[in-house]
Amino acid sequence: MFCQQTLFRRLYTLAGAAVLALATGQVAATDLNGVDGNSSIVVDPLGTLGLYSWQVDGTNQMYLEWFWYRLGGDTQESNLADLGLDSEQASGNQIVLNYGSTAPIAAQLTYTLTGGAPGSGSSQLGEQLRITNNTNAPVTLSLFEYTDFDLNDASNNDGANDGVMYLGPDTILQFDNTPGYGYAKGWVTVQGPAPEAWQTGIVTYPSILDSLTDGAVTKLNNTAVSLTGPDDYEFAFEWKFTLDPSQSIDINKTKYISTAVPEPTTLALLGLGLAGLGRCRRKI
Repeated sequence: MFCQQTLFRRLYTLAGAAVLALATGQVAATDLNGVDGNSSIVVDPLGTLGLYSWQVDGTNQMYLEWFWYRLGGDTQESNLADLGLDSEQASGNQIVLNYGSTAPIAAQLTYTLTGGAPGSGSSQLGEQLRITNNTNAPVTLSLFEYTDFDLNDASNNDGANDGVMYLGPDTILQFDNTPGYGYAKGWVTVQGPAPEAWQTGIVTYPSILDSLTDGAVTKLNNTAVSLTGPDDYEFAFEWKFTLDPSQSIDINKTKYISTAVPEPTTLALLGLGLAGLGRCRRKI
């Protein structure tokens, strides 16, 4: 199933990409595919759509996942692909992208897909982003990772039993339990280094995405706009580094998808967690 709202958002993004390509003369690279077990991914290496498909047992669970950065002195964020695509490679379950050989910073982005058994409803995606200072002076960097899961291939079907949860400095969980669509959850866990800031948002999609592309400086605020549907969830992490000449930093994350129906007690605990976190937010 591919809901009409998701299709509209995708066409809107593609239209914007076409205008940008005409204005800059940029030639689009070929989308890259990774496959393993019950899962497949598709990545646009020029970053217009980013990681825009993550099929698990035939159902897409991802609308957009990608990276933006800001160097010291910059007045806005830039798409990671603005560094300039040097090479791309897709082999089996892995996609490797290299950017920025002539830019102040270079980036190597590696996706490694580990699918589950057919029909298991489970999949995981390892991500490693290596940033290297290409200059002979220290570089200050703010880095953002944006995620918009469309669980069960739908952007706005979330109901009262659905939401997004901040589970600590390194994990954000989103889940969808709408009758007629089934159960699905997707989450991101950062293995290191820990992000300095995070933010979730709903209803106002693409508020976080717009903030990364609006020509102004973005600072994530460590808050959740809301925690229950029916809404369209998005979230982001932010890191800040100072890299010495030739120094590299690796950011390691894993994304997970599970569509196995949880026990009723698990759903109840999720509901309690959302309710408790919601009360804490209202007290601020």
